[in-house]
Amino acid sequence: MDTAETRSVRPGEELDAGPLAVYLRARMPEAAGPIVITQFPSGSSNLTYLIWVGGSDYVLRRPPFGNTVKTAHDMGREFGVLSKLSAIYPPAPKPILFCDDESVIGSEFYLMERRTGLIIRGKTDRITLREQAGSLPGGFETSRSYQSDVCRAFITNLSNLHALDYE
Repeated sequence: MDTAETRSVRPGEELDAGPLAVYLRARMPEAAGPIVITQFPSGSSNLTYLIWVGGSDYVLRRPPFGNTVKTAHDMGREFGVLSKLSAIYPPAPKPILFCDDESVIGSEFYLMERRTGLIIRGKTDRITLREQAGSLPGGFETSRSYQSDVCRAFITNLSNLHALDYE
């Protein structure tokens, strides 16, 4: 279980592991054993957790607590779009299951496979790069070659994504 990118769950954003474990085990036979929940520290809207169960890790996404605008945090819509996208765009993580039963964790949610990689957050000007140096991969700040590779990969993936037939 690699939790290097995650932190303890923020106060007030905890998930009840008991009902979640029961729900997952009923739908995923491989989800046997203890469940461990940590939280990804950043995100722009929905809450994102790392769920480790049955020797595998998954990502769980749910709306923020106290959400009153259902259309702004529609987990079913997000799950549906990701299901279609992952079928034709290999970098997209595969969604595993969607739960609209709010009694499980207090809201609808979905579970998807975990993907690891370089996450670029916020501005990428020189000042921000220096400020974020502790969270950047080793050598990124000083290696022009590595920076160029990351930029090329970003542009290539963005181009590939925009080239998809949305229908």
